[in-house]
Order: sequence, then structure tokens, then C-alpha cells
Amino acid sequence: MLPLKKIIAIVMDQFTDKDIFQDIVDAAYKRRIPVYMILDEEGSILFLEMCKCMDLNDFHIRNIRVRCVTGVGFYMPSGKIQGNLASRFLMVDGEKVLTGSYRYI
Repeated sequence: MLPLKKIIAIVMDQFTDKDIFQDIVDAAYKRRIPVYMILDEEGSILFLEMCKCMDLNDFHIRNIRVRCVTGVGFYMPSGKIQGNLASRFLMVDGEKVLTGSYRYI
């Protein structure tokens, strides 16, 4: 479990790791730590499927806010190319940041 007190912020293209998310849910529910997540729109479907499998209720996710974004798109003569969110990091208490190529899948 993470030794934190203030806030968790996550930016991820895909997030489907149940064990890590359970730790985040526990921090949000038991310790009332606000959690903010930004996910890529395409990866949000997998995230929702993971949440359904975990059988979470409203009380468990009360302090968790999730938003979905798309990457920058490019317009070309043949049509639009949709971009993806490429950033991956986890910020704890506004002081510590974990970044890298790891996906929480």
C-alpha cells in the first residue's frame, strides 16, 4: 500500500491492472484520499471492463474521478488521423512522480 496522505493523480493510456487499482480504491475509500485519473479514450473501454469485474460499489469509488481524453489529431487530405494519449505517470501527494513506459495492464 502507498504511504501517502493528500492526493493520487494518474495519467495512463490503458489501465487494467486489478491489483494496483485495488490499492488505489483502498486508498480512496479507507483513507479518503482523492484520486484523479486521465485515461486515453480508446483504453477507457478496457478500464470499465476491469471495474465491472471487480464488483465495485458507489461507496468504494466515491473519491475517484476519471476523465477520458483523446490525443492530438491530424487532418490530412485522405481524412483525420486520431492521436492517442502517450503520457504515463503517477503523481503522489504532488511531490513524487513515477513515470516510464510501464502500462498498468
